Amino acid sequence: MNTWNTLINSTPGRTLNVGLTWYDGADSSTLASAYSPYYYYLSNKPQQVSTMAEAVWRDGSTRTTSGYDIYIQCNTSHLASLYYGAALLAEHTGKYDFQSILTHEVGHAVGFLSLATQTGTFQRVQSGSASTTYSTMLYTKYDSLLTNQEGQSIVEKAGNGNTAFTLGETLSLGDPGLTVYNPTTWSEGSSMAHIDSTSDPDALMQYSISPDTYHRTLTDGEVGLMRSMGWNMVPEPATATLSLLGLAALALRRRRC
Repeated sequence: MNTWNTLINSTPGRTLNVGLTWYDGADSSTLASAYSPYYYYLSNKPQQVSTMAEAVWRDGSTRTTSGYDIYIQCNTSHLASLYYGAALLAEHTGKYDFQSILTHEVGHAVGFLSLATQTGTFQRVQSGSASTTYSTMLYTKYDSLLTNQEGQSIVEKAGNGNTAFTLGETLSLGDPGLTVYNPTTWSEGSSMAHIDSTSDPDALMQYSISPDTYHRTLTDGEVGLMRSMGWNMVPEPATATLSLLGLAALALRRRRC
């Protein structure tokens, strides 16, 4: 949380409830996952939603629930593969930086989140009575920044009754230099909610992490993306910091996070 706090010009007095738990996922390569409740106003038109972390931390909204604003789950089956320390030491070789994993998961809660589905559409909410039925397409601010190679917003495309995108299609994310992770085979929890590493090899919010990576943070492109999502950010990371992150590109083993 301190890593994110150094990147965001925070407003004093805004607080978040954060929960961290462990689960046994013996057959999963997932190191951790994150969730932040999102809310919407019932409508029969496309509806942009925000996570509670965005609403409270970014927008200053009053919390409406007593639960967690950010909820992170970590996989105990990979405990032996994790390290946590103030420096990257020889005994950490081949292991995964726990701090980097948690920093990444907080990123999902503060806006790196897509409501796109494997059918090339967006999640919908059904409500109403026999006489009035709402079918509302939900999307995030992050989703609103996604465009296809023709420069068309996929949210606008979906709102017009079309399929928003196809699996494997190259989709730009905010800055034309960034693309979203959209493999030809849908990967639940990874597809559409991450930056494609080919467009930014050092990105904190790519779908996997390499071993021997130390304390990842946002790249310039990701800071710009946060600004596009409405966050008040401090100046971009220094060049010296980015050169250290470049070491991640040398690793071969990767896991989802």
